[in-house]
Order: sequence, then C-alpha cells, then structure tokens
Amino acid sequence: MAPHASAGKTPNVLPDWWAFAFMGLQAAALIPLTIQNVLDPNKMFKGLLPPGFDLATDGLNKSLRVEMAGLSSAHAFPMIASLFIGCTLFARNSLAGQPVLQQRLMKLPIYVGLFSDICLYAIQFTKLPSAVLYNPKLWTSATSGLLYGLPVATLLKLVWVFGIGRDVV
Repeated sequence: MAPHASAGKTPNVLPDWWAFAFMGLQAAALIPLTIQNVLDPNKMFKGLLPPGFDLATDGLNKSLRVEMAGLSSAHAFPMIASLFIGCTLFARNSLAGQPVLQQRLMKLPIYVGLFSDICLYAIQFTKLPSAVLYNPKLWTSATSGLLYGLPVATLLKLVWVFGIGRDVV
C-alpha cells in the first residue's frame, strides 16, 4: 500500500488566513468598544438603565462612581482582545509543528467566544425591542451590529469548530 500524500507532513490546523481573520475580527470588534467607552464612560452604564429613567434626578449624569464603572469595563475590552490575539499568535508561532497542542490551545478561546456570542445574542434580543422602541436613533446601529458584526464573528468560530479549511487532528 502506498503511503498517503500527506504522510510525514505536519497537518496545518491553524492556517494563516484563519489566524489573521480571527485576530482582525477580535481587534475590529473590541477596539471601537474600548475607544467609545473611554471617551464616554457613562454611556455604557446609561445603556443598562430602563428607558425613560431620569438620570438628572439621581445625579448619574456626572457621577464619579458611574464613570469609574464605565472606565473599568472599557479597560476589559483590550484585555480580552489581547488574550484572544496572544493565544492565537502563541499557537501559530510558538507551537508550529505541534498540531495537537495548537488545536487544544485554540479550542479554549473559540469555545469561550462562542459561549459569549450566544450570551450576547440573548442579551441583545431581550433588550433590543424596548431600547429601539423608545429610541429610534438606535435602529440603524443596533440592527447592524446584530446583522453584520456578531454573525461574522460567530461564523468564523464555527468554521474552526467544524474544521472547514484546515486539517483536524
């Protein structure tokens, strides 16, 4: 029996196109959120309040506590992005030639990302109707995030899970 064509060749479980697409999507999703929340830290907190909540009555417009909570959440976004990107770069560069370890290392951020995408979908779909109903300015931005950004990121993670375009060991 003749040896298989890929015998002796290291399987490519982390193709360059996938690694760069994954890192690019993580940066593209989290960097704008970071900038937005650093420039207006109260905005994230205000978005959690029910529609029609009077911010001036409780002094939340200029609250230091609210600003600190918003800034701390804003600093979480680059930390998450650096963990995802660092994990991908480590698997791609330092574990080259070790496909089993590469695949095991990449499973963690992929499954964590899929779980967080599902949670984000659940939050958005429960919050979106009331937010959009009371604030028509959000119609375009809220629906575009749900229809374009999040599905693309989720699909790329599913491409990894199902092994499309890469070798699986």
